[in-house]
Amino acid sequence: MSLKQKLVLLFLSILSIVNTDLTGQSVSDSSGYIVDIEHFTTLDGLSNRTVGCVFQDREDMMWIGTANGLNRFDGYHFKHWLGKNHGVDLRYILGITQDAEGWLWILTDKTIFLFNPTTEEFQTLAEKFGKDCILLKKNIYNCLVDNQGSIFLSTFDKSADRDLDSHYASDKDIYRYSLVEGLKEIKRPTELEHKSIYIKHLSLIHISEPT
Repeated sequence: MSLKQKLVLLFLSILSIVNTDLTGQSVSDSSGYIVDIEHFTTLDGLSNRTVGCVFQDREDMMWIGTANGLNRFDGYHFKHWLGKNHGVDLRYILGITQDAEGWLWILTDKTIFLFNPTTEEFQTLAEKFGKDCILLKKNIYNCLVDNQGSIFLSTFDKSADRDLDSHYASDKDIYRYSLVEGLKEIKRPTELEHKSIYIKHLSLIHISEPT
């Protein structure tokens, strides 16, 4: 089985969207190609059974964020980084994306940090942007990337007592990080119109590149 096939099947197995009738069976995809389903669990090296997100990077590595640990799967083996052993809190990972420089942006229930998949170096926001970084005063609840590798962060003030399920993004702050401009707050809607980016709800940023 090829690496790509294994990564696809890992994705399906982790998200539990494979039909239960297919468990342990050989199945065919829409093209009629026969594949064998392989399931991966903590017994195979996954750090935790509670998975918050799955992301495939530019090198076709699969990254899995869990309730305890960041996991990398190369199609054959898992490697994981756990707990607070690397200067960052690797618990309750909710989202992973990759910027133009190749860094992974890893969103947790507490903050966001960066990870270089080549050097295996972690960076906190303070290390990346300095101790006066405005993001240190924000709760970050979403992180997405556009086709140019620019990162978009949805935030609100940590001092604000707000219900995430009942407030809309019109009174929240959005920040963009790009290699050229660095980190900057962007204003709606003028700076977003050229990318057709719009905010639908508090926890969602939708990015639609012009065709």
